[in-house]
Amino acid sequence: GFQQIDMQPWLDSLPREFGTPIHWTKQDQIDLLQYPHMVESVERQEKQWDAMYKTLLSSGSSALKGMTWKDFVWGCECARSRAFSGGYTGAPFNPIIYVFTLLLVTVYVGLNLGTLEQAANGAGLVFCASVLRDFVVPKFF
Repeated sequence: GFQQIDMQPWLDSLPREFGTPIHWTKQDQIDLLQYPHMVESVERQEKQWDAMYKTLLSSGSSALKGMTWKDFVWGCECARSRAFSGGYTGAPFNPIIYVFTLLLVTVYVGLNLGTLEQAANGAGLVFCASVLRDFVVPKFF
């Protein structure tokens, strides 16, 4: 059956507040970040979080009625600092492409169409394309 887990010790271990740029004044952001793109990123994040906060409050859930903006931001910061740096939009792992690549390498080398090094270069290209598609490109789009 379902077993209750006491989450309180873990919750007590979380920071009570964060000194992230979203809490800074606009002038502090400009002075301390020293990079206009970062200041814009902070503004964009605050707008996204504000939209999420308003959506949650408008959902009508009684569990969320007492949640303040400060509570919401704290929760977002806890999640982002402990879980990941951003939204992961990569595709789920699909072993078929790697099995197919292995099959092509085997056929390529087995039929003496080229060297093992050439086949390894092709397999490496497949791997690099997968990393590029799942981790690099989503950071820009």
